[in-house]
Amino acid sequence: MNKVLILITVFISFNINVYAQVIIGSGDSLFQSRIKLVESFMNRFNNRENLIGLFDSEMLGSEKDSVYKAAQQFAKDATKSGAKLNFADTSWFAIATCAGKYKGKSVDFILILNVETYGKDLYKWVVAKAQGDFFSLTPPKNDNTLITPLAHETNFMELSRIKAESILSVSQKRYELDQTAVFYTMINSGLLNIEYVSELQFMFLQLPGWIFTIKEFERQTYNAGWLITSIERINDKDKRLILNNLYYEK
Repeated sequence: MNKVLILITVFISFNINVYAQVIIGSGDSLFQSRIKLVESFMNRFNNRENLIGLFDSEMLGSEKDSVYKAAQQFAKDATKSGAKLNFADTSWFAIATCAGKYKGKSVDFILILNVETYGKDLYKWVVAKAQGDFFSLTPPKNDNTLITPLAHETNFMELSRIKAESILSVSQKRYELDQTAVFYTMINSGLLNIEYVSELQFMFLQLPGWIFTIKEFERQTYNAGWLITSIERINDKDKRLILNNLYYEK
């Protein structure tokens, strides 16, 4: 698995519980308190509006809990650093769990998207990475397809015998399969169709020393909408590794 995907998977799965108050109220006040857009979350974070209240309150801990203290430290560091979240920034990305059809069969897979410029003050989302079991080629069990040492003398006639199930028999030992390239190929050939996004998260790396994720919660409480679901301390080396893999690795 790609190094960046390993790191991202670890950070997503390591949810840190936080403490916040949940209050049931009237429909209008609930609607007003709900963080309805990712942009609204960014604005509240940038304005340092009750940072503890930006966490998912269903992951509760007590005030003496280490997780609550971690959330407090996160809020203090955010305030001290002055870090801002910005749509056009390169230090955040989307993690979309997708449902689709591959050769008519239902499949799930993950797409990582980042923001890219395509003109003066113009931006768009692009697919940076793809992850899914069916993007990996399965090694052949009983395949005898080989390009023999004398194949060059017969204009490599063995090439005509290569099939999908035998492609790894003629690939280099050091070859590492690029799942994102397989995704592009499957989409281009019509083998894969994306039907909808079943889950969406956003990961932010702008805050020095931290990485955190948010997702949307549909519920009738004051603590609803786009909220922080995980925080994790991260050193500069691992942060650079994630960003370098996302933007520069081929």
